[in-house]
Amino acid sequence: MELAVIYARVSTTDQAQNGISLQAQTLNCRRYAEVQNLKVIGVEVDILSAKNTKRPALQRVMKLVHNKKVQHLIVWNIDRLTRNLVDSRMMHEKFGKKGAVIHEAEKGRARERKTSESRLFDDIEMLIKEFERAKISDRTKMAMAAKKAENKKISSRPPYGCRFDGDSVIEDAREQAIIKRVVFLKQSKISERKISAMLASENIFSRTGKPFTQGAIRNIITNAL
Repeated sequence: MELAVIYARVSTTDQAQNGISLQAQTLNCRRYAEVQNLKVIGVEVDILSAKNTKRPALQRVMKLVHNKKVQHLIVWNIDRLTRNLVDSRMMHEKFGKKGAVIHEAEKGRARERKTSESRLFDDIEMLIKEFERAKISDRTKMAMAAKKAENKKISSRPPYGCRFDGDSVIEDAREQAIIKRVVFLKQSKISERKISAMLASENIFSRTGKPFTQGAIRNIITNAL
């Protein structure tokens, strides 16, 4: 019986709860392994996006393949492994050199790139997945830009100088006064380090209750000017 490793991935904890869960992916991959008479020696899991291959669990899988510890990698769908044509080609090439095969449990098949036709279809599929990922990114950016334009909340923490009022972002009078003070001191040719010390001497501190760091002072100035 040949050996296999299962790889499962979700992009966020929320997706793990509401999308294709890690548990569902793993369960279906195990069922596929049974049908294919493959012995699963481990399950590797990442909770990260698939924008590149720099994922801890995926790197462990690739090391197993490189060292010829397994002959098969099982994923629920290829997009759990990658949504990038270049990465897909690279992994298939590396796995192929080690005699390892990538399987998709959802489609009940091994992914082959042995013929010109199979390589063409594989590349087309990965290009479509790249397009889908780009569209999701575009829609997300557009939604955030629209919220920002409408002064809507776009994160769990408002930018310095503002506060949340329900779902809207409004100016915070106290922090706006601090911003004006910082800008005035900077325009007076005072260094960021001295500005931080001056604010602390005036009992003006950051949101954490600690003196402003030079980096925080620099950010306030950059955003204000």
